This record gives sequence, C-alpha cells and structure tokens, in this order.
Amino acid sequence: MNYTLFVRQLMLWVTIGLYEEERQAPQKILCDLSLDLVADQASDRIEDTLNYAELSDHLVAVAAATQYKLLEPFAAFLIEEMVRFHPNIQGIQMCLTKANPMVLPQASGCGLKITWQAD
Repeated sequence: MNYTLFVRQLMLWVTIGLYEEERQAPQKILCDLSLDLVADQASDRIEDTLNYAELSDHLVAVAAATQYKLLEPFAAFLIEEMVRFHPNIQGIQMCLTKANPMVLPQASGCGLKITWQAD
C-alpha cells in the first residue's frame, strides 16, 4: 500500500546565506515535508513504517552541522539524508522557508519547494 506521512514546520537551524552577514549565525528554516511510502498499513509496529520523530531529530542534527550558501543544494542534501534514513521512501515533497530573511526584511519568509521521486 502507498501512503503519505507529513511533518509541518520542522524548525531547522542552518548556517546558510549567499552573503557573509547571513552566515554569521544560524538561520531558522521551516521545513514542510510530505513523504510517500510503500509499507504495510495494517501493521501496528513502528518498525514497519517510518518513525517521523526519529527522522525529524536526524534532520535537525544534520542541518545544524552543515553550511550552505543556497537553499537548493541544502534541499538536495536533506533529500539524500531522508532516502538514506528510510529506503522505502518513494517520493518527497519539501518546502523550505527562510523565516524572517535578512536579505528580504519586507517578507516574513522566502524559500523553495522541491519534489523528488524514486526511479
């Protein structure tokens, strides 16, 4: 069976930004995820599905340990981490939002949406 798990507004702290002043301190990135999976929905065992609490903790940890200038390669990195974390992921829809971006003070956020599908 196919199904989709989601996580909304996962808070990631990332050293990211094109300009040096943006990279002086980690910035808050809000991450919305939809993960398409193939698994046994009849099972009531966490081992038979994706544990989104563990995945979220993993993404928070790896994000804090990275540095990027642009959101696009950071998004690709997160996708690689998710697929490595759980090989039954068949598709990922992700929206990354820089909250209160330094370079765009007139906006509450800016970012990107990305979609990935397994081959």
